[in-house]
Amino acid sequence: MREAVALTSRRVLFETSQADQERLAEISDLLTRFSLLSEHYAIDIERLEAIQESGSMFAYVEAVPCPLPDIPKEDAWFAPRGVSGRLYSCRP
Repeated sequence: MREAVALTSRRVLFETSQADQERLAEISDLLTRFSLLSEHYAIDIERLEAIQESGSMFAYVEAVPCPLPDIPKEDAWFAPRGVSGRLYSCRP
């Protein structure tokens, strides 16, 4: 009788230990995923800040029309005047 109680107790302890180890492995996997996600978010934030910064630079430059004479006006893009001269962009 004592042996049956001891075996049952031992089995319960083993199952509890197994469940705890599985839960710890699951939590470890989640922490790894969250760490990777955090890195991706940090990179995304840096990229968006760079886009915002570059966009604000174009707010202070003058737009000039495309210089190519044979491009119809509706196909010409207007491009900013750069520090080292004019920057043109036209659709081919």
